[in-house]
Amino acid sequence: DGGRERHLVRLESLANLPMSVAVLMDLSSSMGRLARLAAESAERFFENVLIDGDVASLLAFNDDFHRLVPFTGDIDELRLGASGLQALGSTRLYDGIVWALSQFSGQDNRRALVILSDGADVHSDFPFEQVVAPAVEAAVVVYPISIVRSREEPPHSLARLAQRTGGARFVVSSIAELDRAYARIAAELRSQYLLVYELEGGELGLGPRAVDVVVREDLETRNLHGYYP
Repeated sequence: DGGRERHLVRLESLANLPMSVAVLMDLSSSMGRLARLAAESAERFFENVLIDGDVASLLAFNDDFHRLVPFTGDIDELRLGASGLQALGSTRLYDGIVWALSQFSGQDNRRALVILSDGADVHSDFPFEQVVAPAVEAAVVVYPISIVRSREEPPHSLARLAQRTGGARFVVSSIAELDRAYARIAAELRSQYLLVYELEGGELGLGPRAVDVVVREDLETRNLHGYYP
């Protein structure tokens, strides 16, 4: 923490701790018929990841923002919200992410945001640099999924956002690969751990803290790379 090794006070699994998960879908015109298929895949994700105590929300963006389903534990409500979606408009990706992060206000559970988009940002008011800080401050783990067609290059900014928040970026080219990405995310959300250590009084209130977690060479870990004490 801040370049200093810390003694852990507690280490525990969060597998059964309730979580709040939001899926943010790109509904810009470039998604076309993929919008409906992607929504059906999101339904399957909700069905597989939610257990008692969890809540989820379905959000969408194009050149505007749409809260299709607010946070709820009702799978049927989430399924209904994902039906009949149509793709139109432009891709305000960064603005959509900042707006989606604001929807976590009041959610005290573990937080995760899954972003599904097939393109780069177009005409957002927020630059990428102003997207990362709100995600870190809100302690939301971000999992971007980029849907690409042949020879397309997904935006690298989403990979950086995932890395800074402790998530992972996935690149898919089919609905089958999208389902597998959702399965990986569901497994990761059930494989989180809480690390607790103490800061000295003079270290509090100094702004964002940088954190690195080092594990055995045969293991891999991802973590939020900064936090606000």
